Amino acid sequence: MSLRWKIIILQVINISFFVASLIVYIHFFVADQMHRDVETLRNRTQTYQAQIISKLESLYPNQTSMFDFLEQEANRTQSKIRLQDESGNIVFEVDKTLDVPVQVWANEGKDFVKLSDQKYYLIYFQTPINRGEVLDLFDNLFNFAIVVMIFTVVMMALFIQKVIIKPITDLSKALEKVNHQNELVELDYVTNDEVGDLYRTYIDMSKRLQESHKQQSEMIASISHDFKTPLTSIMGFLERLDKSHLSEQKRKEYIQIIYRKAEDIERLTREFSLYYQDELAIESKTEAEVHTFFTSICHEYRAELDSFQGNLVYRNQVSPQAMIRMDEKRIRRVFANVISNAVFHVVPPFTIYLSCSEEQDAILFRVEDDGPGLPTPELASIFQPLYRVEKSRSRQIGGSGLGLSICKRIIENHGGHIEAYHSKHGGLGIQFTLPRCD
Repeated sequence: MSLRWKIIILQVINISFFVASLIVYIHFFVADQMHRDVETLRNRTQTYQAQIISKLESLYPNQTSMFDFLEQEANRTQSKIRLQDESGNIVFEVDKTLDVPVQVWANEGKDFVKLSDQKYYLIYFQTPINRGEVLDLFDNLFNFAIVVMIFTVVMMALFIQKVIIKPITDLSKALEKVNHQNELVELDYVTNDEVGDLYRTYIDMSKRLQESHKQQSEMIASISHDFKTPLTSIMGFLERLDKSHLSEQKRKEYIQIIYRKAEDIERLTREFSLYYQDELAIESKTEAEVHTFFTSICHEYRAELDSFQGNLVYRNQVSPQAMIRMDEKRIRRVFANVISNAVFHVVPPFTIYLSCSEEQDAILFRVEDDGPGLPTPELASIFQPLYRVEKSRSRQIGGSGLGLSICKRIIENHGGHIEAYHSKHGGLGIQFTLPRCD
């Protein structure tokens, strides 16, 4: 679940908890008290009205005294009092509620005043309730609401601290320690949210950094070893050339050997430079007929393999109309590297099998041999830079360990895919695809 939804859900839970807490508190603690306070207020009002009515009855029939009394009570209590006769006519009215600045609302009431057997009045009261009296009813509720609100805010803060701030702080500290020389700092935050994605990205980045450093170290060791072998030979033969008793034929032979070793060094330098300076980018793609291109590849390597006591068998199963867009120079290099890799790891006499077939959206090429093949765990590793199956054998014949890795980059730059498999002929098979354009 994403962090955004977690926060929304937590907010909904906090609001629900706040409302539910208020309802429970009101139901069990406030309702009875509010009911008692309201009942007390009502009884006080009724008692006051009864006292007014009793006083009016004692002053009747002196209306002047009655009206003076009502005027005094209205002034004292800052109330509104109205007196109506049997016909509904207002015989007296006074309103002092407008002079009350703290009035919240009025407590209203009315009653009949029986002054004699024939004389009745309807008296109407409107008595203000002060703000202090009202707030007293809600003080406890307000205080409880504040406590609950503080609790929900603290819970939200703890959640943010645990789910967001602490993981990001730990990640920041781990990033400060990221170095190819340090061990990977393990973090155990595995949730499926944005912070979890950051953790997984950090772990992936750290592993890639260490793997990159490992590859660089292996590259340096490999280059050092590959250069050391021909350089040692060159130095040895130069020491021999310095001796005066050598025949002219031996001198020429040693010079030729030195030249070949220098060529080996130059070739190794060129391959390392080609791979690590990203010189494998596609220069230009042109459309080509697959049938014609593949046939030319087969004819070229059939003659070449004869010199290695090898035989080439090919099968071209594509139609003359099949077309691909490719950098022909780079694709020919792929065939050269794959076939050379096969020749390096088989014992003469041997057979190389080439095939080409059509798929729905791609053209599939296969190069197979009848050599010893590879164990299954190594099939996925042979495309890694500097990987060698038979390290001693490869170095003796001058392999750089980059041939198949170069092939992988070229094919992927064309939008294709390359992989190794067990050939039905008993050896290793390499297949790769190139997108069709017909």
